[in-house]
Amino acid sequence: MLKAFKKVPNLYNAIHECVERVGAELIQKEAFTLKEGLSQIDIIRDIAIPLNARLLSDLFYFDLKSEENPDGVLSATEFYTHLLNIRIWGVNNNDPAQAWNRRRRAQEGAQVITETTRKLVDEVVRGRGLGLGIASAISNTFSRKAYLKKGSLRSCGYQIIEELLAQGNSAERVTDNLWLTAFGGIGAPVTAFYEVLEFFLRPENASIWAEVQSLALRGDDVGIHDYVREAQRLTSSQRNMRVAVAPGELEGKQVQPGNVVIMLLVSAIFLLITVKSPNTNPLPQALVIYPSL
Repeated sequence: MLKAFKKVPNLYNAIHECVERVGAELIQKEAFTLKEGLSQIDIIRDIAIPLNARLLSDLFYFDLKSEENPDGVLSATEFYTHLLNIRIWGVNNNDPAQAWNRRRRAQEGAQVITETTRKLVDEVVRGRGLGLGIASAISNTFSRKAYLKKGSLRSCGYQIIEELLAQGNSAERVTDNLWLTAFGGIGAPVTAFYEVLEFFLRPENASIWAEVQSLALRGDDVGIHDYVREAQRLTSSQRNMRVAVAPGELEGKQVQPGNVVIMLLVSAIFLLITVKSPNTNPLPQALVIYPSL
């Protein structure tokens, strides 16, 4: 999958454009104007969740209905729910009272995502052909490829499928690779968005929020990214936990079988990045090891 991503040169810009454009459209659509200059909106339900769904559906070429996929069969809510059910079962199915329900919902979600995505992948297979002949021309004209916009994120998703197929993968394997990769990106960005926004909106951070708004008015994306990354470093709860099965050493710390190893993902990333004010905002440790349970 990573090799396929690297074959799409404008992928980063396409992601940025999709977030900016679709986010603006959702805000315009969902905002409820109370009076001039004052609007109300459910930023998580109406913006973050559908934007997360659209971002993944375009990047991995899923069958979410949109202007570039008018014949799509899944709404943003349906797509998000199915992919999230897969993630809940696959990543954190640790409640015995919910285990079988989570498994059932994950199976249902995987079936829907697989069946709808396979149809699109098969269209890409038919459209590839040898690039010649009437059949290939007809396929490109009447398939969903005709709705793709040049340089859009969904067009990048189409290219990713072409690259995966060019690597010798079958349509079935490509389909599985798409949703098995995508479910890792569902939900977590919504939580990260909430954590960062909640940090900015704290009363004690009013001056920081004012500066972020000022950067937005100036269109300074680089400056906004710096603020968001620092806020994420200070607030993110994302982590991985593993139970060691063999002795070893991590960052100079001895690990024994049965030890619980917790990696704080954001802290681990920022250990590699120079922080502007390390004395003011000291980095928390990225790796915590607990004795056997």
